[in-house]
Amino acid sequence: MAKNTRSTDRVCEMKGQRLLAFFLLLTAMPAAMAHEFSVSMDHKSSSGLAYKEHWLDKSLSPAAKTVAASLHASAGATAEIGGLELEVAAKYKGYYVGSENVLHLAALAKDSNKFSIPQSGIYSLNGSLQMLQSRQVTLGKKMQWGDNLQLHLKPHVFTIEDYQSAKSRGTLLVAGQDANVQGTLNRVGTRRFGFLVNEKEDHGWGWGLDIAGAYTRGPWRVDFSANNLLSQLRFSSVHYSDRLYNVKAVNGEIEIKRHNSFSMTGEYGHRKSNERLPVQTQIALSNSNWSQWQLGLYSVSDRVTPWLAYQYSYGPLYARATTMQFQNLSLDVSWLSANGSGVGLGVTFAGNGKPRLGQLLAKVVW
Repeated sequence: MAKNTRSTDRVCEMKGQRLLAFFLLLTAMPAAMAHEFSVSMDHKSSSGLAYKEHWLDKSLSPAAKTVAASLHASAGATAEIGGLELEVAAKYKGYYVGSENVLHLAALAKDSNKFSIPQSGIYSLNGSLQMLQSRQVTLGKKMQWGDNLQLHLKPHVFTIEDYQSAKSRGTLLVAGQDANVQGTLNRVGTRRFGFLVNEKEDHGWGWGLDIAGAYTRGPWRVDFSANNLLSQLRFSSVHYSDRLYNVKAVNGEIEIKRHNSFSMTGEYGHRKSNERLPVQTQIALSNSNWSQWQLGLYSVSDRVTPWLAYQYSYGPLYARATTMQFQNLSLDVSWLSANGSGVGLGVTFAGNGKPRLGQLLAKVVW
């Protein structure tokens, strides 16, 4: 174990040195080149955000909706060189697509070891969660076709610092006081996820492509973006766990963790693995005659959510109110200078009415 720890620390130290060297290189470049340092966070969801308190207020439902949520956080530097954008950044990406029931039980598990069985019915426990922490290098290129179409291509490669994937497929069957949970849970993850005595080194890297653009025709404008196209995460060694669950109710309750009515079979270990992040897209439609209004679609994987926004600007100040299928309300306020530097903050109000941080931006351009 000591050997693995020292090796991992050495790798992290080398990566930190390379990142520092890039920042120093930026400051030494000619002033004619555009430079940028930014810190940002963007959390979107078709329902409530990924905060425990919101989902504790919910309850299990046979008619639970499918939730799509994403969280992007980034801190890095960008330099524009000869028409290309070179970015080096630390990135965090998180995605969830699945039943509201899974989020409620996950929030409940933080405070309690069991829950009372609900009314008779069939409850979906399907869900997919992925979280990636990486150090990423992106080479971007902006292109223009005629007067109507603009494209921004951002191919990137990255080293994987931490990764977790959990995919559940299950149901809760309730008939009176009899209840049973049956399903599978498949997990893949790096060292922080691992639980083996003789852990192996994680070796992971990957690549992907992000695209953004705009198309105008007359008064109409369509803005679009797609993230994680061609996504690949390659591991030569990574932890995995494949489990089959069968849990029965005892005295009208089901325990979330192991007890005498808990049955689990499966296997775990290390393996070589190729993973893929879900594609996240966003489309916005606007008209210059009603420039303060926008409507569009947001999606993670195959879950598509409509949204509506109202925006207002006054000089360098910008404000925006957005609702995702009228399930939540996000309010964003930002200030941007003439050269692109600025700050921004956004909060989201979900079912319980409490504001939660949804967006954060701090950017310096020189």
